[in-house]
Amino acid sequence: SFFIDKKNKNDLIDILEDKKIDVSLEDLDLDWLYIENRIKAEIASSMWGKLYLYKTNLKMDEQVLKSYDFFEDAFKLLKHN
Repeated sequence: SFFIDKKNKNDLIDILEDKKIDVSLEDLDLDWLYIENRIKAEIASSMWGKLYLYKTNLKMDEQVLKSYDFFEDAFKLLKHN
């Protein structure tokens, strides 16, 4: 796993400004965890293939993360049927 630090984030902001892409810094901060995850997913995809894009995206998918809470119950149901 790797991290996108504050310098990387500032570099991204500089690139957006250089390309004259209007971005709200408030919105960027608000959505940073999602944006960071998407950047990581794209890098993983480029380095190791699409499977790792999906794996990285799933780390922030609230439905998938919540579904883990029900695996034990699902296994119990399978055993009794």
